[in-house]
Amino acid sequence: MISKRLPLPGIFLCIFSICCPIHAAIVTTSEVQGAQISSGNSHTVNNVSLNGGNALAVVVTSENYGLFSASYNGEALTAFEGSEGIQGAAVLYLINPMASVGDLVLTGVDGGDGGGATDFSFSYFTLSQVAGLAQNSPSTASSTASGNSTLSLSSAYTTSTDGGYVVGAVINNDFRTGSATAPDYVSGNGVNGFNQINGNNSSRHFHGAVATAGTYNESFTDLEQRNVITAVAFEALAIPEPSSLLLLGLGGLGAMLLRRKRS
Repeated sequence: MISKRLPLPGIFLCIFSICCPIHAAIVTTSEVQGAQISSGNSHTVNNVSLNGGNALAVVVTSENYGLFSASYNGEALTAFEGSEGIQGAAVLYLINPMASVGDLVLTGVDGGDGGGATDFSFSYFTLSQVAGLAQNSPSTASSTASGNSTLSLSSAYTTSTDGGYVVGAVINNDFRTGSATAPDYVSGNGVNGFNQINGNNSSRHFHGAVATAGTYNESFTDLEQRNVITAVAFEALAIPEPSSLLLLGLGGLGAMLLRRKRS
């Protein structure tokens, strides 16, 4: 009777290809600076496309709002928000949504600070090759500075695989000059993004690749009064190493040739 079992070399090659994966680098498939919303608690962006990606990340900076919620084609995003007083910085995300095109609906709860401004700004990013959240993520930090003093803030996270990505927001309430300036980037991976300025309320929505696994801090300075930073880091999908795929294919070919020879 001819054995139908896979020869031992083929088995070893299969194990090697499974145990020695590489990771695809996460990339943005689109990045959109949204509107400054000065009235109302809800805003809808119609027909948002993932453009071939598998994740959606939305960042929101706000004044006088409670926790934000969001949905994409009716599917809820996970929300994480830091706050200091009436300033807030939130990241909302959805990995592997059921739809690839849909309406993005943002909803905030009015904080009711007794006459203060009520507004928020948002941006969104679509990403590909996202596996899930990184360690210590999401993370947030906040502080308060008085008078003309300024502070720095950092938000830390750890990625365990190469090719990760970070998305976040930082906000302050800048009254020093009568017109706000954007927070100053110091270090980290969130080197891309948008500045959002409305009166004394200034913020930056940032994102960037985390090429090498490790522990990082997204750091900003020149922050006054109520300051918040929030960051979410993502791990990349694991894929079989190309050389392992080649070896696996050769192992399978060898197994077929061996069976043919024995028959």
